[in-house]
Amino acid sequence: MKAAYIAHDVVIGKRSIISAHTCLGGHVEVGDFVNIGMGAIVHPRQRIGSHAMIGMGTVVTKKARILPGRIYAGNPSKEIGINKIGLERNEINDLKLRQLIDDFESNNGN
Repeated sequence: MKAAYIAHDVVIGKRSIISAHTCLGGHVEVGDFVNIGMGAIVHPRQRIGSHAMIGMGTVVTKKARILPGRIYAGNPSKEIGINKIGLERNEINDLKLRQLIDDFESNNGN
């Protein structure tokens, strides 16, 4: 995690990976088993769902919703697919993923 910036009140879930030169704004919540690529920027007060993958150089803006089990890339971030490999490695089936998404949305005020 060389030269990464993690601001105040950031919560990082278990077994998450934060790559070099990543910037996490204040009050960001990173779920469990998340992978954030090199140089990604996450604006303050964002929630990143469990098992999500944020691509290298991605900018997660304040209006983004980073759902569990999805892959995001670009500026601004866009969903580009499902993190199939990460979900399989952690034995997350469709039912468990649906529950993770429902929990994420209910805790996100949506």
